[in-house]
Order: sequence, then structure tokens, then C-alpha cells
Amino acid sequence: MTQTLTRYWEGLKAFGAAAYADLPKLLVALLVLLLLVLLSKKLSDWFCAFLRKLLTPWPREASEVTGAIRTPLRVFFIALGVELFMLIVAPETRWFTFVDKLFRMTNISLIAWGFLNYTPALTRLLIKFNESNQKSTEVAIRFLGIIIRIVIVSLLAVILISEMGYNINGIIAGLGLSGLTLSLAAQNTASNLFSGFEIVSDKPFDVGDYIATASGEGFVEDITMRSTRIRTRDDLLVTVPNSVLMKEAITNYSRMELGKAVRFTIGLTYDTSTEQLQKVCGDLRAFLEADEDVDNSIISVTFKEFGEFSQDIEILYFTKTTDKYENLKVRERINYEVRRIVEEAGAAFAFPTTTVHVKQ
Repeated sequence: MTQTLTRYWEGLKAFGAAAYADLPKLLVALLVLLLLVLLSKKLSDWFCAFLRKLLTPWPREASEVTGAIRTPLRVFFIALGVELFMLIVAPETRWFTFVDKLFRMTNISLIAWGFLNYTPALTRLLIKFNESNQKSTEVAIRFLGIIIRIVIVSLLAVILISEMGYNINGIIAGLGLSGLTLSLAAQNTASNLFSGFEIVSDKPFDVGDYIATASGEGFVEDITMRSTRIRTRDDLLVTVPNSVLMKEAITNYSRMELGKAVRFTIGLTYDTSTEQLQKVCGDLRAFLEADEDVDNSIISVTFKEFGEFSQDIEILYFTKTTDKYENLKVRERINYEVRRIVEEAGAAFAFPTTTVHVKQ
């Protein structure tokens, strides 16, 4: 420690001697340093204005780029003033070597700073040009932005350590062991993160979709890289870890191309005549084909079979809406109409009965 302090003290004395040996040069160096410090903001603004003129066809992008580099540019001009001061006053001293290395490290840090500042604008740009415009895709893009920031900071740390003269091989090996330890200690977190990335890339559902899984059924309210939040029909908010969700079968009712399928069977009593059966089937088919909430491309009303205590008519149709609650309203209205048609035909619904014939 004492030898290090002595070496720096000797270097400081050599720098002082070189500075006072030529006072005019020292005054010029001080003037350059003072001008760059005082004009750093102006110089940064002028450069940004010039850059905006070059990017005139893209005003929004120009504003985001200049906003990201404005402050790093100002720091650069101040650091440049210090570098020029040392270059003019004492270019042959050990202190100049130290300041020159510090200037290089500062420039690398400023470049990384500019990229970090521009990362949010880059994610917004990717979301803007995303054709699917899905919430899950926005989550993926923002997650990608976080990854980019981590990569930039990691590269910056490695480059700065290398610039300081340290051997980075041992550090990288230590980081590898630390990363292995952390990965073992945080397996669940890592599994959720990778599962979250799988969800936003594969897109089995999106925010607002109605899904059903073993963990719950309801509307997807939010998707993060760790978990998915589902609002159930009972207005309960269920938070499901992504790793659990991706192991389950997912039914997405909002992705049905023909809407919601409705299939049920009605049973009419055995005293219903053939004419009444034909009238019920024909009226039901005509009603469904004319209903504006029903997709009339696939409608089936058929006298299916003779049941144990009823003559069964099977009805199949698809609602146009994929919304769960709207679908329930449409089904209710159609069920009322089915009952009305059966009653108008003079038929009756069957129920489980047993007829006993006693032989005399």
C-alpha cells in the first residue's frame, strides 16, 4: 500500500513539474477544459439538432434517439476536456496514462448508457410494428428488452474489467459457478420464466381470452413472465405459475372459429304423433336458420332415436359470439323458443316414467 501511494505521489509531482514548466501551455489546457465543461450542454444540443435534421423523415425515432444520447454526450464532452487537458499539459507522465485509460473506459460506459436509454424506445417500436397486436406479444417484447439490458450491462462489466488489466477468465469461471448455484437455488423461478416465454411465443391464449384448465376457468386478466392471472366466473382472481399452467391442457373458448358449439337433446312423449314430430323439427330448424345470433352454416335438428321413455330430437348449432356470458344469454333465449315451439305443436316433454301392463 505504501509503495502504491509513493508511486502515485511521484507521478503527481512529475505532473506538477511538467505543468509549471510551461505556463502558457497550462493556461491553454485550462481554457480548453473550461470551454468544454461550460459548453458541454450546448455542444450536446447542437449535435442532437444535427441528428434530428438527418432523421427528418422519422421525427418520432429521431426524438427517441436524441433523447437517449443527449446526457451521455454531455458527459463525453466533459471527459474529453479532461483528456485534452492532460494531453496538452503532461502527455508523457504516468498520470496521463491513467487518465487516458479512464477516458477509454468512460467512452465505453457512455455508449452502453446510450443503448440502455434507447432500449424502452426499441421495445415500443417493436410493439408498434407487431402485426398481431396481442398483449402476450407485448409481454414477450418487453421481456426481450430486459434481456437486452442484462446483456449490455454484462458486456460492459466484462470490457471494463478487461480494460483495468484483470484476467477475466477466472472471473467468468467464478460467475459460472455462481450461476450454477443460483440456478439450483431458483429452479422454480427459472422454470416459470422459461414457461412464460413459451406462453408469449406459442400464444395458446391472450389477455381477455376465456380459458379452462385444471387450475381454473375464467378470463385471462394478465400475463407476466412468472405467472398468469385468471378471473373466474365467481370474480375470484387465481394466480397460476406459468410452469404449472404449461403442464396442463388449456381449452381456449375465445379461439373457436365457428363460435360456441351447443348440442343438446329434447325428449317428447310417445303419444306425440309423426306430424307433430315433423312440425317441431321443421319449426326449430327454421327458427335457428333465421336467428341472427346463430351461425347458419352448421345447423342440425334431427329425430335421433327412440329412447326408453321418449322420442329424442337432437339439436346442434353454433353461436356467433365467443364471449362466455353473451353465449349464456343466447342459449337461454333459444331454450325459451324451443319450449314455445314444442308447446305450439301440441307436443309435450317426456320425463322418466314406467308403464305397467297387468295381463288378465
